[in-house]
Amino acid sequence: MKHINLFCKWILLPFNSLFLFLLFFLFSNDQLFAQAKFLDKNFANIGYRIDKGGDGNFHANDVFFMRDGKIITFIYDAQQMKFTIFKFHDSGIHDSNFYNNGSYELPYPNCAKIMKDSFDNFYLYSASQVQEIVYKLDSNFNLINAFGDNGKIIIDKPLLGNSYVQVTTNSIFVYSENKYSKYDLNGDIDLNFGNDIKNIKINFSINNSQIIFDSQDRIYCLNHGNSVVWISRFLSNGILDTSFGMQSKLIIDSSSQFFIVDFDLMDDNSMLIIKKQAGQFHAIKYFQNGRIDTNFADSGVLFIDALSHEEISCFKLDSAFLLLKNEFNRNYIIFKYNHLGILEDSFSLKSDVLRVNLKVTNDDIYLFSDINNDRGNYFQLEKEKKMGMLILVLEI
Repeated sequence: MKHINLFCKWILLPFNSLFLFLLFFLFSNDQLFAQAKFLDKNFANIGYRIDKGGDGNFHANDVFFMRDGKIITFIYDAQQMKFTIFKFHDSGIHDSNFYNNGSYELPYPNCAKIMKDSFDNFYLYSASQVQEIVYKLDSNFNLINAFGDNGKIIIDKPLLGNSYVQVTTNSIFVYSENKYSKYDLNGDIDLNFGNDIKNIKINFSINNSQIIFDSQDRIYCLNHGNSVVWISRFLSNGILDTSFGMQSKLIIDSSSQFFIVDFDLMDDNSMLIIKKQAGQFHAIKYFQNGRIDTNFADSGVLFIDALSHEEISCFKLDSAFLLLKNEFNRNYIIFKYNHLGILEDSFSLKSDVLRVNLKVTNDDIYLFSDINNDRGNYFQLEKEKKMGMLILVLEI
């Protein structure tokens, strides 16, 4: 499951009905409102929560869902490069038993990314100018000393930029200096990880969605050649999967007049490719053998109504998917399509905020966003009804 990578830090204050009334009073001239009939009113009693942040360069970063139903949000201080954590019950109320009345600042410097495995352990990627480290933390964010070398993996620092680190179902993958390495969740390197993928040079210059993993730890790499774009699949041991596509490649296009905006795996392991060509966006669905699914949309191609300066991202649901359109780095519109690429007209989500971090769990949609204005930094976490619709408008 993917999401838009954003960073922030906030300082959470107690939130009650009086504060909510005052907050709405303060924002009344800015036309802050949500169409209440679309919100899950069981979440934070009103369907969403707004909390006051501190001073500085803060942004909403990520949302994770624990096995016990609790919700973890991360906010990032881009100036100090530190994460602050907030923990909520599934009802949207603070978990007062978690550290400082539901909040905790991670005591690690130079933080760049946070990830979670299916066992509710967290992996913190720290990148300084000298070295890069991956820490493993338990569900209470204590360092797990048995991981790697006293709780951490040290990564060779690239000459330029930072490494790419991703935690999957069973493994940790690190891409650095055009070299791929694989570790198990105990922090031990896999010396049998094949040479095929180690020789792949991956270009991250277009976007950050050029590598994805499936539930079997197979790796899908988007490759750019001379006027050709294709996807290669590698088995979990790093060996090229020769049964994938046509001659080990799924050719997306042989034209140099387009680029891939996003791609993701659907529940049936088909692939949805979002591409931009001549200022137009298209979504194309491919089978694993490289053939286009002609039952999808219009003979396999979904034409997306978006302008050339806008951005499109894809998020999958069970037997459906969402497309998020970013109009001007502030106005977000979310559309829902079924597995055949047919637009569900009854679903429409709009959000006029500075940033949106969208997460899906069990087909519930959560939005974690910044609300920054001259009154300070506010952060909003909201939940829409299962398979329902939510419209949020913030004119600040």
